[in-house]
Amino acid sequence: MDKETLEALEKSIEKWEKIIAGKGEDRGRDDCALCKLFRKESCVGCPVYAKTERLGCRGTPYVRWVNHHDYKHFDESSEIYEIECSECKRLAQRELEFLKSLLPEKHQKRKKEKVRKDISISLIPHSDDVSRSEVFEVKEKIQQSLDELGVGYIFQEATKEYKFVLKNDVRETVFHHLLTTVRTSTLGRKVEAIISHMDEE
Repeated sequence: MDKETLEALEKSIEKWEKIIAGKGEDRGRDDCALCKLFRKESCVGCPVYAKTERLGCRGTPYVRWVNHHDYKHFDESSEIYEIECSECKRLAQRELEFLKSLLPEKHQKRKKEKVRKDISISLIPHSDDVSRSEVFEVKEKIQQSLDELGVGYIFQEATKEYKFVLKNDVRETVFHHLLTTVRTSTLGRKVEAIISHMDEE
């Protein structure tokens, strides 16, 4: 991957990190660094196209992101997409992970040395028919995982939500372990686990 393409990919990754953090928005190809670089070439040369061999980001998580907004948050006066619900955040995270997977291996390894700070994990029922005991079961699993990893946290409880605020810096490997713990939960389809974080070098 040449320098110009790598820089465009990293800018696209930064865009989605800001969207997930609630500090950015998606304007489609108009604010995508990769689209700006490869749009005139009909996507040829774009690392997304190289991965999927399909035009217009087809075959990527971005398609579901757009479809979700068009179905759930349709606004004919605007073509700007941003985080509006827990499903938006989940789909944005998938797009971010997909883009990061396109980075050259040496850059992926470099990013693994990062420390993540200000992490919080919020457990929210997908619907009203999810019982508190079901959310509690997921909470217990995360709590056990945090204790095993030796990660300090502050536990907060609300009417329909459990929240962990992690007290100390968390290494990338630990962070991904937490993601796996959440996603492999037997109740993963019923309980949404929103993981918020800020990255620091």
